[in-house]
Amino acid sequence: MPRENARYSWSVLVLAALSVVGPPVLAADGAHGPGPGFAQGSATAPVTIQVYSSLTCPSCAKLHLETLRPLAESYVAEGRVRVVHCLLPDQRDPVGLHATRCVHAARRLHRFDEVTAALFSAQKAWMLSGHLEPILAEVLSPEEMKRLVDLVESDELEGEVQGQIEAGRQARVRATPTMLIRHGATTTPIVGAVSYGILARYLDRILEDS
Repeated sequence: MPRENARYSWSVLVLAALSVVGPPVLAADGAHGPGPGFAQGSATAPVTIQVYSSLTCPSCAKLHLETLRPLAESYVAEGRVRVVHCLLPDQRDPVGLHATRCVHAARRLHRFDEVTAALFSAQKAWMLSGHLEPILAEVLSPEEMKRLVDLVESDELEGEVQGQIEAGRQARVRATPTMLIRHGATTTPIVGAVSYGILARYLDRILEDS
């Protein structure tokens, strides 16, 4: 399981310096390519961001709510960036694993965005109480809640959950959140919560070459 809330100052410094030295160039690595996950945006977008996160990670909540959601409304909606979300729960944590299954179920109901945002927004509350249902009921209809519960209680989701965990292992993700930003043959790993402004400046720079 990746170590959560890891702080890697080098990633922020690298992004902050882009306006001076240009985007970092790393050797392409097949293990760092986009893997399975919940995709948002056009498959033909020139930039793909593979995001590895955990629903119990405060830094992941910050990245999702303050960076990735605005990104979805701008770069993703404009067809310039594709984001693929991959969840890496601690399999020893029953509450976090249950939350992960709920998101997988919500994806099948086409409510991934609403459920993920709700869980990240109320992260402290459900992690303390262990009760996710009141939070999910705020964004899902009673019919959707029933379908979600049925899916979570079945074995249908286990392959998807384990598939994303395995994708994280193959990508050698050691901390959440981790973003693998792929543009052409170059993949740039960024670890930690990066602000929308910094990420947008980086994307603007590499998109100039598209």
